Amino acid sequence: MTKNDLLGFGQSGRFVEVERHFGARSVVRGSLFSSRIPISLHDREFGRAKVSRSSLGPLVIGAVGSTGHDVTVREAGALTLLIPVRGKVFTEIGGETRSAEPGSALLLPRGTRKTRVEGRNGASFAANVLTLPPDVLGVERYIDHGSGIVLDAAVSRDVAHLMQTVRFLIDLLEADAKLFDRPGVVQSWSTLVAGVLDQTMESFLGDGPSGDAIASPEAWAYVGRAEEFMRSTLADIVTTDDIAREVGVSRRTLETSFRKIRGETPAKVLLAMRLHAARRMLLSPDGPPSVTEVCLDCGIGHHGRFSAAYNAAFGEAPSVTLRRR
Repeated sequence: MTKNDLLGFGQSGRFVEVERHFGARSVVRGSLFSSRIPISLHDREFGRAKVSRSSLGPLVIGAVGSTGHDVTVREAGALTLLIPVRGKVFTEIGGETRSAEPGSALLLPRGTRKTRVEGRNGASFAANVLTLPPDVLGVERYIDHGSGIVLDAAVSRDVAHLMQTVRFLIDLLEADAKLFDRPGVVQSWSTLVAGVLDQTMESFLGDGPSGDAIASPEAWAYVGRAEEFMRSTLADIVTTDDIAREVGVSRRTLETSFRKIRGETPAKVLLAMRLHAARRMLLSPDGPPSVTEVCLDCGIGHHGRFSAAYNAAFGEAPSVTLRRR
């Protein structure tokens, strides 16, 4: 594994390496978080991890790269946005576990959490991290309790926009550090990122364009469990009734919860997840070799309808995407 296999920035731009771990050896000069228990590498002999960070006004922007590790974080003062670039992350808060992989993100509340990160297909785990005090947002009431929220780009275009904004900011911080020495630039960027996150949360949580009142905690729990089930069993789910049985509610209750929070039915959210999963497989060099196999892996049984929905979502046929692999 080379240095570049761990998504870190060393001393480039405004980023400073604050942690490096290799087997039993560690160098720690700081942290992304207010307090944490040291990283426990899965491979205690050859495992590696690296953490880099930069500050931008009230925001802390970071990057984590790892062959795989566990860590307990105690974050008392800031909310955390964790955006996987490679691999998968699992976070347990209050006995409930949330997970994210590329195409989704975790927005985590203040408090103590246990996190596990894993690489995939021989590649190390990598993620972008953003921490910010809740008083810079208008959404603290939504997430400063419970086990956090999975933000899925397949469900909301605003989530995709948020991820792109954070990625663009990180590229700028790495490539053009002097830009942020100019008067007003730091304040402008911190305001922009907070505003994009605020807008994303309002839209994603159902307090935006749909005009519905904030859904009950029970509805949030139903939708959260349903979407976790959808993500983990895309190839197996046949009907909305399957999802409702897994969540432990009636089909009507589940659909009402989704309409209030997502503005869509569970079936439409599931289709969006399958389309985005199919696109990732079609573009991946390690993905299935044919559109038919991609459909099977994503639980899609009707190829003609899939092709039409895929074309409507991405502006090209699945076969065209596959040829660009």
